[in-house]
Amino acid sequence: MSRKVVRRILLHAPILGLMAVICRTFTLQPVHYHCEKRGSVFAHTAQPNSSFLATTAQNGFARSDTVVHVGNLDWTTSIEQVEAILASVVAAAIPHTDAVPRITVKALPPVDQRKLRDRNKQHGGSATIAFDSSVEASAAILALQKHSESASQPFKLNWASMRSLQPKPSGPPSPPVLTPRDIERRRQRAESYARRRQRVAQRTDELLESIMQAERPIGCVLRASDAVPVLDAPTLDWDAFPVMLDPVRGGGLVPGTERGKRKRAAVEAFWYVLEKALLLEPAAKATTIVADLGCGAGNLALPLAWLLQQKEGDAKQQVLGVDINRNSLVRLTKRGHSAELQIQTMYADLTDFLIDPNTGHSAKSLKDVCSIVVSLHACGVASDLAMVAAVSSRLPFAISPCCIGKVKKAWLPSEMPKVIEQHKQGTACISYPRSRWLQKNVRDDDDYELLAAAADYGVLYDAQLVDRFESERRQRCRLAKRVVEIDRLEWAREEGYEVRLMELPRIGSLYPKRELLLGAVAGSEIAQNICRLDKERKVME
Repeated sequence: MSRKVVRRILLHAPILGLMAVICRTFTLQPVHYHCEKRGSVFAHTAQPNSSFLATTAQNGFARSDTVVHVGNLDWTTSIEQVEAILASVVAAAIPHTDAVPRITVKALPPVDQRKLRDRNKQHGGSATIAFDSSVEASAAILALQKHSESASQPFKLNWASMRSLQPKPSGPPSPPVLTPRDIERRRQRAESYARRRQRVAQRTDELLESIMQAERPIGCVLRASDAVPVLDAPTLDWDAFPVMLDPVRGGGLVPGTERGKRKRAAVEAFWYVLEKALLLEPAAKATTIVADLGCGAGNLALPLAWLLQQKEGDAKQQVLGVDINRNSLVRLTKRGHSAELQIQTMYADLTDFLIDPNTGHSAKSLKDVCSIVVSLHACGVASDLAMVAAVSSRLPFAISPCCIGKVKKAWLPSEMPKVIEQHKQGTACISYPRSRWLQKNVRDDDDYELLAAAADYGVLYDAQLVDRFESERRQRCRLAKRVVEIDRLEWAREEGYEVRLMELPRIGSLYPKRELLLGAVAGSEIAQNICRLDKERKVME
């Protein structure tokens, strides 16, 4: 039994037990509690008494009261076996009826659309049994409960219940009635939360000040006055793109929104960097493959592939989309085929490209499948996995990270993001802080967690909402995010790379995810191109 299920039982058990006692005391109809999560049903059912059973045949119930939900079924048991066992239990409970209960076991999606965690499952873990009357359903529930308590059975049927659908009240919900005591408690909680935020802000300011006072890496742009070049990437004619390759029209974004404009601007920035710095003239028989690690449904990979196809000699420059989500890769492929665009995909875990320190080899060689690594807003540790994969294969990279606050999940091996089963214990290749520079300037994991939490600030859509306090907070968060990104780049520099921090164009000062991390092996032609990229540009205010 999972920890989440145990916590749910412990949370609800006292309340459910009290309500069941009340119902039995006053000979009311049985109380059924229905709680759903991810397709499984976990519930507690009060045992119906004789008074209830005597009245159900006369009064009847709504159709929903004749359906029994069975949750927590054994994943590895076939659907046929589940149906047979449920049918035998129900048949023994209601022997004096000719009606056949209708058993439906929750099915899984087609094999090619399943997530990796579902690959060994036979069904969705729950089933429904429909009866002709609530009396039959009540008797079946008692039999199912007795069956689930039998240790001799091949598996248990836990938390069976009849679904009780209550009609939703019409109109807006009425506001809660607050007593003076409730108001005072809310005021105290608000004041306590404000004091806690103030303490955290003070600690963060002190940490950032100590980092800025320490020795900084060469070319490091930490202070607000330090210039971070904004890419001078021209806008693209998106009307010329096939509809399904546009991240707005084909990516499911609402046209005309700021989010759609930012996504297009990010694609324009990556294309500009590819053209001006990362793409070299291919040799006579060589093929340049740009790998989009964590490609998702292709909002970056598809436009880049189409733009490369429009260039002269497009056969020598291709795009490869790499992701762990099969459904995303299927959608990417369908979008490409709709525009007659051939794009390669690879179903892989980014940790497969990391070199095992014990063997000196990786499960998959990134250098064998691509020449350049790009990644746009891969969450948390995925951005670091993309960078480590590129550096391990000595490939140039262009990475725009995403959710900084999630990187703290990679500190402890047991909390490493569970990318796939064989890596549930984490990997020693990713640790935080990333660089020796920041490791010397933070005292412990708590300090880095403080930085990561501050760096993970949200989008502000209205500049008029920025008062003095919000302005100070966003400056603090902006500086913290810059420290985190420089830490990533400094790690690559320590690995023999020439690196550069730039910003995406036309993003706006209220959007936090606008850094672009560029890197190539020091002394290479691509590294020289990166250093020359938009040298005259000034920092975005």
